[in-house]
This record gives sequence, C-alpha cells and structure tokens, in this order.
Amino acid sequence: MKKKFQLTIKLIIITLILLSSINIAQSNYHFKKFSDVEKLSNNQVTDFFQDSYGFMWIATDDGLNRYDGRSVKIYKNIQGDDESLPDNDAMQVIEDQDKNIWVACYNAIGKLDRKTDKFRKYSLDHLSFKSPPTFYSAILDNQGRIWFSTSELGLIRYDEASDQFVNIGLSELNEKNMWGEVHAVSQLRNGLILAADASDGLKAYNTATDKFDPFYLKPNYHPETIYHIYEGSAGSVWFCSNGILIKYSPTQYSVKEINLVENSKINSGYSNHTGIVEDTQGNLWVGVYTHGLFKIDKQLRQFDQYVNNPGNLHSIPDNKLNKVFQDKYGIIWLAFIDGGIAQIDPNSNPFDLYEINLAKKNNNQTIIRSIAPSPVNESELIIGTNSDGILSYDLKLNRVTTLDTKDASIKKDSNNYVNDLAVDYQGNIWYSINNSQLKKYNITTKKIEIIESPHNNKTAQPFRIFSIDISPDNKIWDLIKLWG
Repeated sequence: MKKKFQLTIKLIIITLILLSSINIAQSNYHFKKFSDVEKLSNNQVTDFFQDSYGFMWIATDDGLNRYDGRSVKIYKNIQGDDESLPDNDAMQVIEDQDKNIWVACYNAIGKLDRKTDKFRKYSLDHLSFKSPPTFYSAILDNQGRIWFSTSELGLIRYDEASDQFVNIGLSELNEKNMWGEVHAVSQLRNGLILAADASDGLKAYNTATDKFDPFYLKPNYHPETIYHIYEGSAGSVWFCSNGILIKYSPTQYSVKEINLVENSKINSGYSNHTGIVEDTQGNLWVGVYTHGLFKIDKQLRQFDQYVNNPGNLHSIPDNKLNKVFQDKYGIIWLAFIDGGIAQIDPNSNPFDLYEINLAKKNNNQTIIRSIAPSPVNESELIIGTNSDGILSYDLKLNRVTTLDTKDASIKKDSNNYVNDLAVDYQGNIWYSINNSQLKKYNITTKKIEIIESPHNNKTAQPFRIFSIDISPDNKIWDLIKLWG
C-alpha cells in the first residue's frame, strides 16, 4: 500500500517597519486557476461578493455571474427588458437585509429581487455626475443602508423614504468642499464609517450632520491615496495606501507603516495595493499591482512574496493583481488586470518543493514515474524514473543516490525504465521494468529476485506491468496490459 507524505523595527513618531528581506516562497502554496472561468460571461473581474446563501457573485466588464460551486448563472442586459441587468458593465455587488442583490453598473444601479429573479433599475440622472461614474466599493451598514463609493461625487446612499440614491456631502471642517475619487468605504465594528478620498485623505461619517468630517489617524497624520480599508480580527485597521501598508490601532492611536514594495523581488515602478484579507491564522494577504501577493504573519516578522514562476504551474498565474477576496470558507480569490481568476486555500498544508537535479540520459528529460517511502529511513523516498532506474532521495540532506538494480541479462536502457514500484511491509521494493518483468529488491541485502509470472506460458502475447500496489495483507497486486 502506497503511503502518503506530509511532507527591524525603528521607532520614531510613527513606527516604520523596514523590511530587510522578503522571502520568495511561491512554491509553498498551490495557486489553482479557477476551473469554471470559461463559464463566466467575461474574465475581466471587477468585484467578488459572497451572499448569505453562500453564492459567489462575480461582477465583470460584460455581465454579472452567480456561481454555486458547480454552475454559473449569467445576468446580462437585454435590450428592451427593463427588468434585466441595467447594464453589462457591472462594478460592485452588495446584499441588503432582505437578501436582495444590489449591483452598481455603468450609470445605473440594479436591485435583484431573489423571489422573482428580476431587476429594478435605479437611475442616477438626478445626481450631478458629469459623466457616468466608476464604482469602487460598497457596504451594508449596521442600520441596513446601502452605500457605494464613486469616482466623482464621493459617497451615494440609498434613501428608502425617497426610494432613490442621494449624495452624502462633506462638512465645512474639510479644506476642500468637493469629493475626489473615493476608492474605499468601510464600517468598523464600533460603528464608525470611514471613506478614503484619493485627493484629500480619510473622512469619517458624522451621524449628527449626515456629512463626512476629516479623520486623522494621529495629529498631523493624514495619508492620501488610500485604496482599501480593512479591519482585522484583533481590532487593528489596515489602510492600503500608494506603496505603504498602514496599521492603525484605534485604542492606542498608534500607527505603523510597512513598505512592501521597497524590498520586492520585482523591479516595477508601480506600488498601488489592490486588496487585503486576513486568514484564520491571523496572517495578512496583500495584493500589490505587478508585485504579486504578499503574506505577512500576525507578528509582522515574516514576509513572503508570491510571484509568477513560468516553470511552476502551481505558482500565482500573474503578478498584475486586480482584486483580493476571501470567502466564508477561507478560500482566497484573486483576479488579474489582464483577466482570469485564481484561488488559494491558506488553511491547507503548504507544499514543500524539492528540486532533484539529475543528469539527462541520452539527452532526454528524466521523468519521475512513481514514489514510495523508504523502508529503512523515514526521511528518504524511493523514486522510480524513466531513465535513471531507482533512486533514493534523502529529504534532509537533499542527496540522491542510485540503487544498484542492474541485471546483466537485461539491456541497460530497458533496465533503467521503471514502470512502477511499491514497498511491502518487509522492506522489499517491488518494481517493474520495460521488459515486463516483476522484480523484488531487498534494500538491506541488496539482492534482486526476478518474479516469473505464472501466465507466461498461457498466452502468446507479451504483457506489460503498469501499476503495482501492496494490500494490507501484504499481497502484491499488478495491473498488466497484454500487447498484441
């Protein structure tokens, strides 16, 4: 039976964390390309959202998609149908208290009634947009109100009394009386609603005036160009700025800055952060455009960078991240500027990658055909190859040795081609080679025994062994194919 393997801080007024090094560790996790991406209406993703039923809503440049884990339902605008999606350019998705889905589209907002599966269109023509806005983020606040952040008028909010969206303005305390682009809006657990104005920093919602006031993390500290606001499980609030990740403690009024790009392994002039989430272990995952994905442990001591490696199919597919989202099951969803979706499960055991350097035989690439545990050393693997015979690989020493399984009666080339192997409970290695024979190799005595098949004289057709397995009662099972 084949076994499975499990395989500094510098203090000033603001604490600045200088990263002396960032580890490239993309081989430790399996980045999986979203297998159902071809079912989507478009692969240019603008937003991810998971509703209270567990459905994933994927907004794209050409339609809205509801994904149930197996199938995709596509919502698109149908010309002449006022109950279809208002526009195919879907940007943001949010769910209200009545389970309705709200979608911010090009120059309109739609509300999907889950009972009828039809949309109601909310026009924005009464608002003073100079051009159709871009929608950057959305929230449902603790009073059940829907908010969207926009590229021109700051924040708009659905007003139930007038049954339309209204613009929420700035108070007189602000130096500027007009909003810039608001990339993020978020409500903290203490009820405070924060908005990030790209041209004038953070704003806090004042419930008494129904307007937004300036918000300072510390006296005279008012960072601009914030793209994302995220509250961690420990109460810290994280702000993704242009090139800087900011950690803010609302109770201690302390600020820490982390420059991820400064020591990035990617040479790029871009530094805008594209998303941040926290996994169940307290690690932060931060996307930075053209720099891939960063993982930061909760002690802020370990920084790993995951970048695309063309030679590793399990690495992150692209460094140009557009969106980072974590669903209720802990799966992190990644969207890319050039299209496509990838997923990573941070709760799965990371893979350890072992590179085995082998000399090529006859200019052919060596292929590992089978792996089994060593019967004498827990840190060793027994590996069957297509050209190097059977190898013993020491995981601790990163050392490869070739087992002497040569048989003078067998041609050299065929003797080195191992179809499959397995290790029994007595420590014998059972293997098959290209000439169909089954052999038993005692790793202690290094003796080889050729096992003659009882069917050799019962058929004129030669046969080839494809697979070997050991059952719990220590019986050897072979899968063979007759050649004719």
